[in-house]
Amino acid sequence: MKRYILSESQLRFLQEQSVVGAPNYGSVRDAYPKKPKKKFECLDDNLSHASQFAISEGAEPFFVKYGLGILGRESDFGKVIGKYGTKAIPEYVMNKMSESIPGFKEMLQWGAKIAFGKENWVPSMGVAQMTPNIAKKYNVNLEDLMSVSGSLLAVSKHLKDLYKTTSQYYDTSEPSKIIYEGKLITNPSSTGNAALDSAIMSYNLGTAKFRKKYCRTNHSNFMAPCDSPNQEYRPFPNDKPNFILKVNPKNIVTNYIPTIKTETGDNRYISNTGYLKEVVGYTKQFGCIK
Repeated sequence: MKRYILSESQLRFLQEQSVVGAPNYGSVRDAYPKKPKKKFECLDDNLSHASQFAISEGAEPFFVKYGLGILGRESDFGKVIGKYGTKAIPEYVMNKMSESIPGFKEMLQWGAKIAFGKENWVPSMGVAQMTPNIAKKYNVNLEDLMSVSGSLLAVSKHLKDLYKTTSQYYDTSEPSKIIYEGKLITNPSSTGNAALDSAIMSYNLGTAKFRKKYCRTNHSNFMAPCDSPNQEYRPFPNDKPNFILKVNPKNIVTNYIPTIKTETGDNRYISNTGYLKEVVGYTKQFGCIK
């Protein structure tokens, strides 16, 4: 009789399925071949085991805690009910075919460019809604991304890398700031750590908008990059090209977070500050991870 030996990641993936090859998003199975004793009392068994696995693989508890918040925001921890469940399998299939069928990735990207105007598009996937190229940096494959434990490992390590970048531009001991009704205020959704706030937002948007210094302008509702050419900035270059702000490069606003709206489909939008609020809302439940 032949014996088949599965790798740890393969075994972990199969354990998290109700049927082999068909992801079970309603519950998370063991993160280990044998369940360890539950460590984190503020989490259910499944999230506790996933957290223990991520930490055992080198993720820092600080980033695991906020990584869980991101998983909650991105997919409600992989639950099948809701928007995530309807697109999870198609995203996985597209990425799997891109890996295994020559030319499929190029064809997929061509179609996305024609249909949506997106260049070099790759579907985000799994519980983390992460692109495979980022996950591979942390030795997390497509099957791992379909599990909570694999996704949490990738998210936690990626968040740490984002934090290394944003901490060069934001304070780690002060909250972020936003403009509200023409006034500069402390961001009510802040973690208390402006660099962490911008790292969490960067998970959704990338770091480009958060690798700048922002300065006051001649309009109370707007800040602008301090290095704007000719000290002028157009916040709406396509819709209102003649709306030009005058930038004061000597009046730097520390820890300022610009509010950026992105379309999510069906004429719906999400802002980066709204994204942070949701992540922080989840994270408040995870105080036992230290």
